[in-house]
Parts: sequence; C-alpha cells; structure tokens
Amino acid sequence: MKRVFELESVGICDRIVVEVAKLEGVDPIVLPPLYRTIDPDALSSVFAETRRGTDRSGRVAFRYAGYDVTVEFGTTAVVTIE
Repeated sequence: MKRVFELESVGICDRIVVEVAKLEGVDPIVLPPLYRTIDPDALSSVFAETRRGTDRSGRVAFRYAGYDVTVEFGTTAVVTIE
C-alpha cells in the first residue's frame, strides 16, 4: 500500500508516524520511536530557511517500521510512504 501527501514542515515527524500507523491499522504509540530510524531534529531542520532566507530543496529517504519513506521538499513537502 502507498500513501502520498503534502504537508507543512512543522510536525512532519509526527505526521509520518501517524500515516504509517494508518497504513498498519494501529495506534501510533505501538510503532517504534522514529528517533531509532532518523534524527527527528535533523529531519525537521532540513526544512528550515537558509541564512539568506530562501527555501531549501532536496530529498530524504529512509526506512521506518517496514516502510520506505521519502520526503521531497521545495516550496512544499511531499511525503511518500510505501
């Protein structure tokens, strides 16, 4: 099963856990902590503006709870979980 969604950078880590829980049909609390896979602070900081005030763009991919998670960002963040 695949899930794709756009979101704001604020709360991205929580949203990833919630969306994986929906795919699994479980409460998010039963999933492993995201920090065991990727540093949530580092993932969130990827979205921070540069010192010059411009948006960053790029792609981060990692495996979480048996799913491949890809976060592509530019003007908006697009998350794909499969």
